[in-house]
Order: sequence, then C-alpha cells, then structure tokens
Amino acid sequence: MVQKLSWARIPGCPVSISHFRRTNPEDPASNRSDHEGMAFTREQMIERSRARDETSNGRFVVGVVTTGIYCLPSCPARKPKPENTRFFSSEEEARSAGLRPCKRCRPDHFYRDHDPDLDAVETLARDMRRDPARYPDVAELVASSGLGKTKLSALFREHF
Repeated sequence: MVQKLSWARIPGCPVSISHFRRTNPEDPASNRSDHEGMAFTREQMIERSRARDETSNGRFVVGVVTTGIYCLPSCPARKPKPENTRFFSSEEEARSAGLRPCKRCRPDHFYRDHDPDLDAVETLARDMRRDPARYPDVAELVASSGLGKTKLSALFREHF
C-alpha cells in the first residue's frame, strides 16, 4: 500500500488540514474518490494531540501561541489549553507564524529524518568496539558521550 498525501484548505479555517488516501496500484477500486482518507477537524487534531498519537506525526504540527513553540502531536510535554493551540500542516507554516521547535520532541529533527541521540549512541558504541580499554567504567562512558548517565542508559536500552 502506498500512502499519497494531498493538502486541502477548508473554507473559513486558517489551518491547512491534511487528507490521506491509501492506494493499491493493483486494485482499481482503491483509487476511487470514495476511498478518500479522513480530513482532520480541529477537534480531532486536539484529540490526537492529547492522546500523544505517534501515527499523527508528520500529518500536522501543533503550535502553542502562548509559549511560541510548535510540537509533534506525540510530544510528551504538558498539553496546552485548546484556546492557545493552532494547527499547521507543515513545519514551515509553523516557523512562518513565528514559532520555534520544541526542545522535547524536536519536530525539526523529525522532519529532517535525523536523530542526534541515535547518532551519539551509535558513535559511542562504535568507539567502544574499537577501543574497549578507553572506557574502563560507566563514568568514562558518560564523560565522553556528553550525555547524562540516565539518558545514556535509556538510549542504549532503546537502540541496542
């Protein structure tokens, strides 16, 4: 199944809402217009954001006007009041509205398909394999990584 993306603007709504359609090139019925995906309403986006729905990442961005940040729908940060929330169809729209990326969920890294934590832990693991004597204990590992002990442990559990 291929996921095709098209953007639509709802009349009277300042936010672009995404439409998704799943198509199967071998099945002509899947290309009919009645198989159109769901257009998210503001209420649905609020609900998906409050549920920290990871499947909604990349479909819309949550902007918080009181703090001046934008987040992924799955952001673990405390959720804002709905009246302080705006939704954007892309990271570029949120930036053009004067918002900066969240430092917890890092939506800018998500859209670039880049994970600096993964890069750091892979580099550290590679260095440990090359020269294990360089890291006699956990304290040396933590010092060379530039991360905290708890964060480093969590990253190794997650990725290895």
